[in-house]
Amino acid sequence: MEKEWRLYHCAFKSLENSESIILHGQIPPKAESFQIFLINFRRRYEAIPAEWDTPVDDLKMVQDTKNNIQLKLSFDWKAGGQGLVVESRYKGVWKLKYEQSQNPFIQGGPFDLQLTKLKFFTFDIICNSESITDVKHEWPEDFGDVTHVQVEGDIEIEHFHWKVLGDPCKYKLTMDKDEDEDEE
Repeated sequence: MEKEWRLYHCAFKSLENSESIILHGQIPPKAESFQIFLINFRRRYEAIPAEWDTPVDDLKMVQDTKNNIQLKLSFDWKAGGQGLVVESRYKGVWKLKYEQSQNPFIQGGPFDLQLTKLKFFTFDIICNSESITDVKHEWPEDFGDVTHVQVEGDIEIEHFHWKVLGDPCKYKLTMDKDEDEDEE
């Protein structure tokens, strides 16, 4: 499969405590893997980069790992794959933070994924209404927050949303309801 990628930026500010990143979509039947990167570009780059034509790992701004850090979630179905691996990059080094052998996503099936920042060093990951884990990551104190999310690989995103405090978004993670269903 051809690896595609998309980059989303937070137009409000950045992701704060108790705020979430929500993704809904489909996993292709022959999916091999995909990755989600949580990134802070604002710390070093004041302007939001315009049209990028290469994935984040190939960008000079991210290769300058002294000033940029990513939290990476990798989901893998390939033979010998790890299932779910969560890593953070700190001072240019990827550090393994969490690993589980079962992939919570189903090839050929829909998914709901919510990443909620619980406190400065922890994200809660919920997939299809079930908590996967609280992931602790290493940010330096002056890092700031998540300003961008890159999704790369075998995944079809139908809905992406930054659920920040005060946001009237009515989208809820549920596999039973249509996301356009009105609440009365």
